[in-house]
Amino acid sequence: MDMDGDTILQLGVGGIFAMMLIKEVLGFLKPMLERKFGNDEATDGKRPEPACDTECLRRVEAQVNDLHEWHSVRDQRGVFVWYAHYGNDELRLLLKTLTDHVVMQTDALKEVLRLSQEHKDQLADLVKGRDRRSGD
Repeated sequence: MDMDGDTILQLGVGGIFAMMLIKEVLGFLKPMLERKFGNDEATDGKRPEPACDTECLRRVEAQVNDLHEWHSVRDQRGVFVWYAHYGNDELRLLLKTLTDHVVMQTDALKEVLRLSQEHKDQLADLVKGRDRRSGD
């Protein structure tokens, strides 16, 4: 495709890119189309080698089936287990629950500390009393 300089300048960058893209695609498709429609010059009279043998195709089929099985798994609500939004909601709920439990345990420990400080004299007496009894 021969073009003069004025025509190229009028096309602009987008037009030039589109022309180059079309030229590359047609160059890629030309040998395949010639083989498909029986042009012997494209294959030099030889039968083209298959891209993949039967065993290769069976392995690809097995992998595709395995991938399909993995992606078709649903939970009890019917939502795909790989669905990211569902996973984020579940994670958010778990983190919220964990945070609530940590807060409750921290409050309980604070209360235990407060009570032990209020009654440390009584606790010390209890410990001394046990020590005396165990020593007797």
